Amino acid sequence: MLMKFGDVNPAEVVFETTQNKTLVTYGAMMQGYVTNDLSDKALDLFEKNPLKSNEVLYAIVYNACASLSNEKAIQLGKKIFDEMPKRYLHDNVLVNSIIHMFMSFGEIEIAENLFSDIKDKTSYTYGAMINEEPIFLSLIGACSQIGIRSICEHIVRQIPLSQPSIYLQNALIDMWGKSGDVNQAKQIFQSIAQPEIISYNSMINVYARNGMGYEAIDLYNKIDENIRDKISHICVLNACSHSGLIDQAQMIFNKIEKKSVEIITTMIDCLSRMAMFDQAQKLIDDHEKSNSPNSIMYTVMLSGARNHRHVVLSEKLYNQMKSLFSNEKSDLISASTLLSNTYSSLENY
Repeated sequence: MLMKFGDVNPAEVVFETTQNKTLVTYGAMMQGYVTNDLSDKALDLFEKNPLKSNEVLYAIVYNACASLSNEKAIQLGKKIFDEMPKRYLHDNVLVNSIIHMFMSFGEIEIAENLFSDIKDKTSYTYGAMINEEPIFLSLIGACSQIGIRSICEHIVRQIPLSQPSIYLQNALIDMWGKSGDVNQAKQIFQSIAQPEIISYNSMINVYARNGMGYEAIDLYNKIDENIRDKISHICVLNACSHSGLIDQAQMIFNKIEKKSVEIITTMIDCLSRMAMFDQAQKLIDDHEKSNSPNSIMYTVMLSGARNHRHVVLSEKLYNQMKSLFSNEKSDLISASTLLSNTYSSLENY
């Protein structure tokens, strides 16, 4: 759960303090690294794993290698493939991941040989070999994780952009945003004749990632209210949060008619980042008037209390979580880690 919210450090603490690690433990941690654009750490953890790998771990590490596609990833990916027991080549899902990796490396011949050996080919398998777009999307995704502008520029030069699909355009917007080139992302966005909501959301995320909260709000306001979705609201609230625009965030939040749990949680996170804990608590209280308590809301507020070294509030929230979510062990472990980090931050302050 911690990895889903980008709390990599607390997740690492939980992982390191787990005594009897299983393949599931390693797999969850590796997948968390990949999800949080830390595929290099996933590779390091795979190499440190003392247990015998299974098809799940192999699939994760191949995807991590594909997402990086740098010298280390290429060497390790090939080494792992060469040493992997051949019985796993009967697992079509795993083989698809291997094909994806080699296509990302530019090893077309190896990918073709693997493709030929698959008896029950799926549409995904055919698509990866026949259509160039999945390859380009994979390369763009890898560039997004690396975030190095020169590599992004090199890849873009290889892509025929005479009639790019909306999927490629959205991927390019995300890639340029993660590499810090907002102007390139904006050019791609402005070249879309009729942007879909995912394009708007991608561009708002670019502004959020690069600390351009006002630009994110301006674009959000240009979206027809009838096509704004939950993601639109979450993206612009995150943009406000990262730029310290709490007043604007509150105005936007108050105008949202249908406030999902995710939207409310994002606003709680926004308020907690600004140490506005009374307002954050009020949102939780209002939600619980007609809904069951939500552990994630408490967790994000506890995370804010940790960031502001608010020990009393951290202890209060932790005790509330122990009472409300006694059966949700993973959430309590996360809360315990956040509380421990609060104590540690005071010792180091």
